[in-house]
Amino acid sequence: MLESGKEFGITPCGLGARDTLRLEAGMPLYGHELRDDINIKEVGLDFAVKLSKESFVGKDKIESYTPKYFRAGAFVTGGIAREGAEVVNGSGEAVGYVTSGTFSPTLKKAICMLRLKRGLEDGPLYAMVRGRKLELELTPIPFYKRNVR
Repeated sequence: MLESGKEFGITPCGLGARDTLRLEAGMPLYGHELRDDINIKEVGLDFAVKLSKESFVGKDKIESYTPKYFRAGAFVTGGIAREGAEVVNGSGEAVGYVTSGTFSPTLKKAICMLRLKRGLEDGPLYAMVRGRKLELELTPIPFYKRNVR
């Protein structure tokens, strides 16, 4: 395949490339933003579940759940915030954690998705990375949206 695609500039790429693209597009990945113990209302994907359907497995649990967290996007200053990094507010109080993070080659800056406690996202936020505070600037997801003509 590489040989036949040589004239078109085809080069191999791996999971890192896939992860960067899905993060720029703001797409959650199971094991990071999505897990069995995270309710769909906390991920922002409730549009994909038809609660108007009469019945389905898990409907009662979804409907009765009051979200405690939400998914957010952020630009990172001073480094790259990786999965699992704690997010603190200006007082140093833990308010969430990084679910995915990388450097965006398209935007030429570090980006990450966060799981934040509702009501505690105001004021300055920082990702704790190896004892350093990396400043976070909340931004809408997706980080990048291609203009299609």
